[in-house]
Amino acid sequence: MTVYRHVLVIASVVTMGLTGASAAASAQTAPRPRIVNGALSHRPTVGALLTVRPGGFSGSCSGTMIGCQTFLTAAHCVCDGLDFSSCGAIDPSDYKVFLQNVGIVDVSAIDAEPTYDFAQGGDIAVVTLASPIEGVSPMTIHTGSSPAPGTAAQIAGYGITADGRDDSGVLRDGDVETSSCSGIAEPSTHLCWVFAEPFGVPGSNSNTCQGDSGGPLFADLGAGDRLVGVTSGGDVCVGGVSFDAGVSAHSAFITGIAGADLLNTTCGSIAQVGTPGATVTPISYTDIANTKAQRSCRKTIGTAIRTLTSSTLMAQQKCLDGVNRGLLAGPCPDTKASDAILRALAKVTADKLGKKCPADLLAAGVGQEALCTGATTPGSLSTCIANTAATQSDAAVALHYAEDAPSGPIADAGVLACQNGIAKAGLSLLTARLTAESSCAAALDAGKVPTCPDAKASVKLQRAEAKATDTIGGACSDAQIVALDAAGDFGTCGSVTTVAGLVSCLLAGDADISAGTLDVLSLAQLTADATFDVPVGTDLLRITLNGDETAPNDLDLYVRAGGPATPTTYDHASQNAGMWETIEVVSPAAGTWHMHVDLFSGAPSITYQVTATTFEP
Repeated sequence: MTVYRHVLVIASVVTMGLTGASAAASAQTAPRPRIVNGALSHRPTVGALLTVRPGGFSGSCSGTMIGCQTFLTAAHCVCDGLDFSSCGAIDPSDYKVFLQNVGIVDVSAIDAEPTYDFAQGGDIAVVTLASPIEGVSPMTIHTGSSPAPGTAAQIAGYGITADGRDDSGVLRDGDVETSSCSGIAEPSTHLCWVFAEPFGVPGSNSNTCQGDSGGPLFADLGAGDRLVGVTSGGDVCVGGVSFDAGVSAHSAFITGIAGADLLNTTCGSIAQVGTPGATVTPISYTDIANTKAQRSCRKTIGTAIRTLTSSTLMAQQKCLDGVNRGLLAGPCPDTKASDAILRALAKVTADKLGKKCPADLLAAGVGQEALCTGATTPGSLSTCIANTAATQSDAAVALHYAEDAPSGPIADAGVLACQNGIAKAGLSLLTARLTAESSCAAALDAGKVPTCPDAKASVKLQRAEAKATDTIGGACSDAQIVALDAAGDFGTCGSVTTVAGLVSCLLAGDADISAGTLDVLSLAQLTADATFDVPVGTDLLRITLNGDETAPNDLDLYVRAGGPATPTTYDHASQNAGMWETIEVVSPAAGTWHMHVDLFSGAPSITYQVTATTFEP
């Protein structure tokens, strides 16, 4: 049986006995960090219980606002074990509460039900906020008799989508139908349901899982939705029986802590979400950065730019090497080199690029940066790639050759061999760099690696650098470097007088050229932008973000009135570590506001939700 909370430690396994029909011992996996088979949701009263960590927050459980200052969750979310004796002194400063229409709120007290005994009863905790929220009407708790088996209900939470995942942080909901507890939990204090195949469309039949702990079970028993259950546990997330702590069975404890706060039907003097005067703009994204089509186009661009740059450089070097040997008269590129470059260009025509990068996709954006910012058609993209390859190839020639426009051969055989060795090493190193780094960027785009260079790319780069170092060291002496330098200089390296100095400069220079080449795309850094309207007379604007917490995902939120927001141009920002962000603006300017979500770290395919809420008097 699984405890549906989220912790940041490796799960332990304990065994406990259950009472009720056919009571049996059950393996209890301690929690790890959505609703299984759920649908993206926006429920104002359903929040996340956050644990405080350096610079930010992590989602641990879900819960429901049942008063203006009262948040209901599960006891096992705040206790260390499976009964009340494990709760100890709970430090409220370790926790915050997140609500999509409110933001992140401080906690002043947490009280666990003294009868807490997992699967027996009491898996309830009352979280008291440091100050009352405004703008969200609380959910009413059910205090009558427990709903009978066969009652239609809804679950909601920020938990994971299946056993073994760690994608908590997105609010989803779904339908269930209560049933017998089948011996998995004490029926007098719990509500249960069965989640089994065949599964319907997301939201039609669903289940809770880790991270949904403490979240709600809503049911309409004739007077509108009421909170009837608090998510507690189950045997497995996909299939099997799940159970909630029954709210009516624990209403005396809840009322004893929350008191008169439970009588509130509205919170604060501002408009309430769901009523005129409060406008909610929910913005949900799956794949923040990379749809399959975008990834395919970006990979095509990466391959094209790296191949064309290498081919152009190789053609230029063959010509230069021929002049240095006295086999060609120059200047370079000669007819043969020009023909080779044209053949390479023929592989990146608009027709060829358009197969993976059609105009509508480019116009929507695939992350073009640097020279390709305005490349919104296959034709302009082809021109951009050609120009970039030529620019970067010229930079490589200047770096690899002391004289990049020779008028005649190099007379000294040793100096000639040295120049040939430097050119050979430079071509090999730059080609290896472009290949390793573009391959890693494609993997990063697909979410297969967390960062670049990854371990695989790093090994290839180290090998390429070692090989280049050996090649130049074997072909050159310090005296030959001085002789070559007298004829010109090695591009950005300026005047160098030793083999070691040249090698060090070449390694850094080729790294810069590779980075500049691939900066045609802001690889794996596609971001999401949206707009929302702020009505005239708005008193308060709140923007929140929550999303898939798969490590090391970290999104930042920027907003601006009247123009696009960026990480450097914005009116307001939230830059917490992790996936929980909130911005509040008092008396915001009326008109169109721009939202920008920026990928600080993690896989670029991230599901997240942004909620913009405006409140009028």
